[in-house]
Amino acid sequence: MNFLEFFAQYIKIINDKLMQVPYISHYLNEILFGLIIIFIIVMYSKSRILQKYLMKEMLSPFIVTLVTITFVLLLDEMIKLLNLIIEKDLDFMTTLNIFSLALPFLLALSIPMSVLMATILAFGRLSVDSEIIAIKSGGINIFKLVRPIYFLALLLSLFMVYFNNRILPETNHKFSNLRMQVSMKKPMKIITPGEYIDFGKYTVIVKSSTEEEMQGIIIYDCSNTQFPKTIVANRGVLIPISSSASLKAILYDGEMHERDAKDAAKYSITSFEEFTLNIFGLDEQMEIGEREFRSDREMSSEQLVLAIKKDQANIERYQENIEKIEKDIEQYQNELKSDPDNRVISQKISSNKNKLNVNKQETDYSIERIRSFKVEYHKKYALAFACLVFTLMGIPIGIMTKSSGIGTSFSVSSLIFLIYYVSLIGGERLADKGMLNPWLSMWISNIIFFITAVILTYTAKFERSLVDFSRLDIKSLFRKKRKQK
Repeated sequence: MNFLEFFAQYIKIINDKLMQVPYISHYLNEILFGLIIIFIIVMYSKSRILQKYLMKEMLSPFIVTLVTITFVLLLDEMIKLLNLIIEKDLDFMTTLNIFSLALPFLLALSIPMSVLMATILAFGRLSVDSEIIAIKSGGINIFKLVRPIYFLALLLSLFMVYFNNRILPETNHKFSNLRMQVSMKKPMKIITPGEYIDFGKYTVIVKSSTEEEMQGIIIYDCSNTQFPKTIVANRGVLIPISSSASLKAILYDGEMHERDAKDAAKYSITSFEEFTLNIFGLDEQMEIGEREFRSDREMSSEQLVLAIKKDQANIERYQENIEKIEKDIEQYQNELKSDPDNRVISQKISSNKNKLNVNKQETDYSIERIRSFKVEYHKKYALAFACLVFTLMGIPIGIMTKSSGIGTSFSVSSLIFLIYYVSLIGGERLADKGMLNPWLSMWISNIIFFITAVILTYTAKFERSLVDFSRLDIKSLFRKKRKQK
């Protein structure tokens, strides 16, 4: 039995074990397959002995840092989910499913950071042990020698593109569904003010909320996909229906806005003091991932493009409605001037103003959705290619640090990733508010870090140093404090 046959049999055994745990195998199989392909391409490529040596030097730190960083992020996620797990008294398998479905989102962050830290750590050790000097003294250009590592980073980035577009949206969708199902007992606790929460074909957003009541409620009924029904209420509550996984929304002091699916010109507004909305189709036994509605983080790039086109078409339709309604209001106002006491005309003006406000709200809602969709689209690719950018940065930084210690590598990589992540989140917030182009908001960090990587590579090639990275060593900082004491 050769190596490949043994490796394939080993993966089959792992797969059989994973199949016993629901949902995990659905995405781990694809992850393992991608990593195996990368491993085979690199290790069996026509690389020199030194090139294979450099790649092996990076492999161990990458695996260790990936496991460590993912575990730390998982602990943080565990603290967030602990309240839900204890409160709902979840069994072991449901708890395991929750954390397994949360894992891909953590990997999307931990893999780029692990690449950066592993690169700095590996080349820092080569530099401190004078192996870089030995390679250069042999007349070998170190930056030509690391070309296979750049190729490996590019392959990993391409795999992360696949991961962010295929695996991550599906697991996010299943995770959202599972959280919704386990929250059915106390649905008010999952309502977050200012955020869209979906219950089957209904999307809910509120201005404020407590465990007893919601205020400023807007509900979009998407059962009619062409013209969603809009329900607006001043206050209301969500109550689980006993002996089923359905919900009852009791709404007070509101209006129901509805457009006829056959005749778009027909628009009705119904006022109510109390209205009960039964939300069915949330069966506890339904398959995870069956729910049709998806948020931006639950969509692939193709789905995001389709959603953007759909909202752009909605905006055009709303603009046509707004122009028509404004003309109607102007006409009724002119008629009212000649007959000021005509109540029918006054009611028509009032009704049309309500229609106008709803269409403007729908337009604003569609514009906000388009922004968030565009941001999410570019984020999938920007985060994926961060692996390549961090490799380009990590190699010269590792050479310049001249430290094999975990303290310096951890400090430098954490600082770089913190700056990258803060700029990414900040750009996302600005883009969502329309203050920055979505493309620029997501790619600006990669562009700046790439330029920085080119400058650092140039300085390292000529054995210069712009920054003394060794000063960022955590251990040395603690030693200095102890000496001062």
